[in-house]
Amino acid sequence: MIDGWDAAFDSIEDLISIHDNNFCILKVNKAFSKSVGIPPGKLIGRKCYEVMHAANGPRLSCCHKLAIEGKESKTEENFEPLLKKFFQVSCSPIFDNNKKIIGTVHIARDITGLKRAEERLRQHSNEIEEQLKVIAENAPVFLLQLNRQGHIDYINHAFPQFESDEILGKPFVNFISPEFRPLFLNMLKEVNGEKKFIENELQFAGNHNEPPWYRIKLSPIYRKRTLDRFLVICTDISEIKGKEFEIEKQRQEIIHAHRVLALNEFASSLAHEINQPLTAILSNAQAAQRILSQTDPSLMEFKEIVADIVLATNRAAEVIHRLRKLIKKGEVEFIKLDINMLVNDTVLLLSSNALIKNKFLKTELTPGLPAIIGDRIQLQQVLLNLIMNGLDAMVDAGPEAKDLVIRTSLKDPKTVVVAVEDSGHGFPKSSLGKPFDHFFTTKTQGMGLGLPISFSIVQAHGGQLIVKNKPAGGATVYFSLPVSKDD
Repeated sequence: MIDGWDAAFDSIEDLISIHDNNFCILKVNKAFSKSVGIPPGKLIGRKCYEVMHAANGPRLSCCHKLAIEGKESKTEENFEPLLKKFFQVSCSPIFDNNKKIIGTVHIARDITGLKRAEERLRQHSNEIEEQLKVIAENAPVFLLQLNRQGHIDYINHAFPQFESDEILGKPFVNFISPEFRPLFLNMLKEVNGEKKFIENELQFAGNHNEPPWYRIKLSPIYRKRTLDRFLVICTDISEIKGKEFEIEKQRQEIIHAHRVLALNEFASSLAHEINQPLTAILSNAQAAQRILSQTDPSLMEFKEIVADIVLATNRAAEVIHRLRKLIKKGEVEFIKLDINMLVNDTVLLLSSNALIKNKFLKTELTPGLPAIIGDRIQLQQVLLNLIMNGLDAMVDAGPEAKDLVIRTSLKDPKTVVVAVEDSGHGFPKSSLGKPFDHFFTTKTQGMGLGLPISFSIVQAHGGQLIVKNKPAGGATVYFSLPVSKDD
């Protein structure tokens, strides 16, 4: 049995030795003897620190000493200069029947190959880190690293509007324009969840007349499956945004020009609309003059005439007021609107135009609709375009086409729909897919801008505009708008 144990003992590749309490070697396996180059018989009785470390005494961290003192196994990693190798040494105490420590058993595993691999990996990692640093420093975008609190602890090069010492250690959100800060803080919350990254366009703070715009890409950095930091990639898009704003400005110019041009088309009806109250004012003023020329003028009659003049003046002023609001040029203003009131105001503007063409405008408005968010002037221009297109189509269809109906309804809790239904001939089947193409028109004198402009306005309001022919003749143009979130 002993011989069998010795054979197993010698077959193990790890260095195994048994020591007494005084550091003397009692037994070694072949691997130990071979590694130190000393036959087993010449190792017995020698101090382990002499053989392994060429020292006169044990080291402070000697696991043999620590295992005896602590009465438990100890492990350490050592480099042995004599052998020029790294070892992981495990030392366990040996107890007699009375649980008294009588020595230790050492198992030393050669980890030189592992240590060298670790060192190569460390050097490779350092090289990669240096390369990444060079790439980061020369990248055409700004790279920042934020700690978990959102403070900047690295930046590849300072933003043009800030110095480096103004940035490091500061909350990144402080460098964002105040109106965009809630959006960035929300980005931090979202990316802290399951999202791998999130992007947004933000405007930065600064002392510039035109604060710069950046596209921000925010990504989480994990260490041992725990969020450790955030990586922020900032791409300057100020020039792009400037061009976008210029394009939008030009679009608004075109929309305004088309609105003025559309008003031109029913100038005669507007003149008629204004002429009626002006004629009434003139008639009443002449009547007032006749009363005042009498010997005993009637005060009551005079008061009634003045009241009629005031009423007619207010009517003319209201027509002019509506017209000025429609023509005026200004910033787009999104506010809460009552869609039914908007329809009624537009119908009032166009009712005379319809009568001149021997057509009738009718409304079927669903009461109590929730408010929408939009620009009053632009949405009124959409209604103006659609109603006038419908009236023109009905004129072309002949005298039997009489009624144009404007309806409002609630498609679902979040969407209001407006439908403008004419009784003309409808769109030719071949052109049903073209009404929103620029410069496409079915009118002889048309410019082909009304529907495309209406389409772009509705789209900018988060809605949709579609065209359908009616089975019995005529066409219906529908546009949907999202309701206000407050309703």
